[in-house]
Amino acid sequence: MTHILVETAHTLGATLVQYPAGSIVVIPGETPKDCFVIEKGSIRQYDIRDNGTELTLNIYKEGSVLTLPWLFHSSPNLHFFQCISDCVLLRTPRLKLLQEFKKSPELSFETLSRVANGLDGVLNRLSAHSSTGAAQMVITELNIEAARFGRPHPGGTFVRIRVQDLANRTGLARETVSRTLTDLISKGLILRVTGGYLLQIHI
Repeated sequence: MTHILVETAHTLGATLVQYPAGSIVVIPGETPKDCFVIEKGSIRQYDIRDNGTELTLNIYKEGSVLTLPWLFHSSPNLHFFQCISDCVLLRTPRLKLLQEFKKSPELSFETLSRVANGLDGVLNRLSAHSSTGAAQMVITELNIEAARFGRPHPGGTFVRIRVQDLANRTGLARETVSRTLTDLISKGLILRVTGGYLLQIHI
């Protein structure tokens, strides 16, 4: 699937940059002159809390731009952006891309649709974090992952995610997430399968 934002970046003469998995693309305090459009791979946006643990704030997938605040305001970055997988990014001149947004309703619509989906995930995450139960927080993250990256599978939706990833996204200790997953499996809400988990229903 070719995304309109990727096509636009190529049209604007973007520079192709490759990053291996685990690479940090941008750190707090930087104000990138250009925007990055993700042609391949996925990137997580995270913060480091006072106790030294990482808290994942958002996941950007192929066809996304890093990030809209940079694009519209050229504002200083406040978070870390790290490649989850090997990534191919298109470094695109900010002002040229901004002009394309002004001219192209199709480009603006696709981006707005992505923002709406992302906002829905953020609100669900905030709601889960306001609860006192680890299970609700883990379930919410599994549902968000399934909605954005899940694959159809006989009997449910396959989600490829690590315990540490869930810990980073929920702010819970890795051991707590592991115990919670075991409990959800014992209740039949999810299944442990090779490479990830199978969500049998929207939980």
